[in-house]
Parts: sequence; C-alpha cells; structure tokens
Amino acid sequence: MRRPEVRAAILSETATATDDPLFFRPNYDKMYLLGNPPDYEQPPENALGPQARRQGRQPEELAYDAMLTDEGRGMLYVPFLNYADGNLDAVHEMLREPSAVPGLSDGGAHCGIICDASFPTYLLTHWTRDRSRGEKLSIPFVVAAQSRKTALSVGLYDRGVIAPGFKADVNVIDYDRLHLHPPKVHYDLPVGGRRLMQQVDGYDATIVSGVVTQRGGTATGARPGRLVRGAQGIKAAVDAAASVADANTACSRRLEPGIRMAHRGQIVQRNAARIGLLEQSTSAVMRSLRSQGPRIDSLHANFGCAAACAISLARSVFGQSSSRPSSPDATMTTALMVKPVM
Repeated sequence: MRRPEVRAAILSETATATDDPLFFRPNYDKMYLLGNPPDYEQPPENALGPQARRQGRQPEELAYDAMLTDEGRGMLYVPFLNYADGNLDAVHEMLREPSAVPGLSDGGAHCGIICDASFPTYLLTHWTRDRSRGEKLSIPFVVAAQSRKTALSVGLYDRGVIAPGFKADVNVIDYDRLHLHPPKVHYDLPVGGRRLMQQVDGYDATIVSGVVTQRGGTATGARPGRLVRGAQGIKAAVDAAASVADANTACSRRLEPGIRMAHRGQIVQRNAARIGLLEQSTSAVMRSLRSQGPRIDSLHANFGCAAACAISLARSVFGQSSSRPSSPDATMTTALMVKPVM
C-alpha cells in the first residue's frame, strides 16, 4: 500500500450510491486517528476533515496515510454516538444519572470493527484519571457503578462488595500503571474470522470465587466460574439490609440525646434520599421472584415482608415519617447502600 501507484489507484476510486455509507461514504469531520495511547475524546479540530482543509489536501489522503502508521496498524476512530458536541459531556451526564447502569449488551458483537471489551478499563483510566476536556468521576463512584450497581441491576445480590458471605470476585489493580493499548486485529475466530482485542496493563490479579484466574495479565489456567441461572443471593440481600438497619440503630443509640437530635437533623436529608433508593430498587427483586413462577410464591411473600420491615426499620432509625405507606416492592438491593452516618 505504500507503493505510489497502488496508493494513487486506491485514492482515485469513488463511492457509489449502493456502497454502505458508514464504510464507503464517511464523514471525515467525525473521523480521527485513534493514536497511541488511544484518545476517544479528541477536539473537533483533530478530525481528518478539518486537518485536510488546513493542509489543502483531500481527507482520503490523510485517512490512507493514517492507517499506514504503526507499520500498517494505524486505527481510525469514528464516534457515531454521543459525540455531536465533539466531547463526552453528554456521556458524563448519563453516567451521573442515578437510574443509569453502565454496560453494553453487544460487547461481543461487531467485533471486527469495534472493541467494547475495553469499556470497564476505559471507565477507570479516562473518567477517573486522564480526562482533560471536562469533569471527571471519582474512583469510588466508577468502581461501585461497575460492580455492585451492575450486579444489583441484574439480580446478582451475592456479589459486588467485599464482605463476609459475598462472592469473592476481585480485581487487584495497580491504578498508576493502568494503561489501555490501541486495538489490534487478531484472526483467531473460527475459519480465520477476525476480531479486535485491546491489551491492558495494570491488573495485578483477577480473583473469581476466591481463586486467582489471572496474574499480571496472564491466565493461570484456573476456571472456577459456573453458569449462573436467575437471581442469586436474595437471602444475603435480606440479611444485609437487616444488618445495616441494626448498625444504624446502634449508631444512633451511642449518641447522647442532645447530640443525637442535632446529628439526626444534619443527616435527615441524606437519609431521606437513601430511603427513597431503598424503596425504588427492591422492585427489581420482587419482579425477579415473580418471573420465576408459582413455585416460589412463598419466597416472594417472605421477601416482600422482609423488605417492608427493613424500610420500616430504616425510617425509624433515620427519623422519617412513616405516614406514607412503604411499597412491598421497595428495593432491598439499595438497602445495602444505607450506611451508618457517624
């Protein structure tokens, strides 16, 4: 492709009306050289279209030359969603939305043109550390969003936190060394099919069910994971909610009466929000139980009772009025986020 006659022949071709517009009639004002390290939030002036106009060249020439960088491994980046303003501010707003859950349903699809598998690492590197064109997110927020919050959203109540009785799934990360490499093409699918993969540095160990499955980015050969069917750990969620309520009660009792009233007044607003979350998210558990059919009607009823009791306990501890009836579908999952405030 570096031969002048080959380059000239390819650049002389034009798109036809029947060509796929995404691949053969691209918008060069929305196309970037991804670079190394990959930059997924570049300013509009970095796009190939503006660069070509500044240089008095055709954007196809810049795209051709860009793909020849890194010994022909240069990647072009085309953000076709959530980038109308030339930045990721809209994504930041969506990530901060309490009802949003980060994730992708097609992380294994279109794997020859996109590499969504790097999404969890990018959330850490870009949004908590490297972003320079807007607000960042805190490490606790991103970790919780990708672990506990995601697990709760799909009914996996037995994981997402490091605590006794919960599943021992842990990533040990060297945060300062965490680094995402550009995607590379691998031809290792059946019949030589291609896929994009991204190497990442900084994961010291990956632990699944208490067993180390990766160390320093290399697989150990251990595969303790098992197929998961349906919601997991509902009893643990109920027990944890009761434990949290007990902890808050103990916290309140340790304060002198005068201090307790001032303390209660200071935290009432925050705790009202937590109770609201508690009431909103148990519905996921209830829906999951109902979907299992009549064979678990008893569990469904018992859980609804436990949820109502947990909310009642939280209201009594946090000093909230109980005049508004608690919904039996209130969320047990966020009861785990109702922590004692000291």
